[in-house]
Amino acid sequence: MKWVNTVISAILILMGAASIALWAVSTVAVSAVEDGTAVHGIAVRALDDPEIVAALGETLADGAVDALAERGIDPSRLGLERALRTLIENEVATDEFRDALLEQIDAGHEQFATQLTRVLGEPAPLVLEVDPSAYVNTRIASIPVVGAGIPPITMPPLPVEVLDAQTFEDVRSVYSLMELASPWALWLGIAFIVIGMFVTLRFRWFLAKTGLAIGAVTGGLWLILRLWGVDGIVRVLPGRSGGSLGTLLTRVMTEETVPALESRLLVVAAAALILALAFFMIGILTMPRGKQPARP
Repeated sequence: MKWVNTVISAILILMGAASIALWAVSTVAVSAVEDGTAVHGIAVRALDDPEIVAALGETLADGAVDALAERGIDPSRLGLERALRTLIENEVATDEFRDALLEQIDAGHEQFATQLTRVLGEPAPLVLEVDPSAYVNTRIASIPVVGAGIPPITMPPLPVEVLDAQTFEDVRSVYSLMELASPWALWLGIAFIVIGMFVTLRFRWFLAKTGLAIGAVTGGLWLILRLWGVDGIVRVLPGRSGGSLGTLLTRVMTEETVPALESRLLVVAAAALILALAFFMIGILTMPRGKQPARP
């Protein structure tokens, strides 16, 4: 029955290696959410969608007209409503508006972390609110002849839907596991390895095989990420890009986040392979003389 111990030991090694790889990925993902990198990437993808940009322009134009009406100014009576709407809707598609919007989203990235972790009764989209008043006032002031005479207006926060309800629900469900894995997956991996040490019948090579397994898993992920990006990792996950984990990675792992994940995986893989080599050499040196490899 020695083979049973060998199989269980191998399974525990692989579970330990997978847990440590999960720790490496989850710590980067959680950090990306906390420092705002993730929501920036999500917002950039949303603003690349023409339908979302068009809806933003219409909402912003409606808000500007309503805000002027509250100040006693009727743009339609002055013959300015169509010009005002066209100006604002065209401005929404410019890089200047995009940069101003992203700057506000970056400054308020705590909204994203709060909505990720709060309890929701039903699935809801991810909606970020920004203050468009300063930008709209600047554009109104640029209207020829009459713009300078229009007093500044205060507009309600502009809601920007950057993730639909189902996608955001998938991201929320996986992120809760990532939050749990971030501090504990490393210790879980170590626990699997320690249990494997008691199960194995060949302790001399156990640590070397463990280091090799960790290096192979994390190094393999690093290589896939390096060659094919996040999409390469997503393709080997259950459900691929349509699965919950794939959805989280494609949304959270941005161009700014990928280098941090590559670095984390490479460090873990290199450390594990160095330890594997060290324990392999120790195993050879501690073998009984009769069993040591013959010297040339």
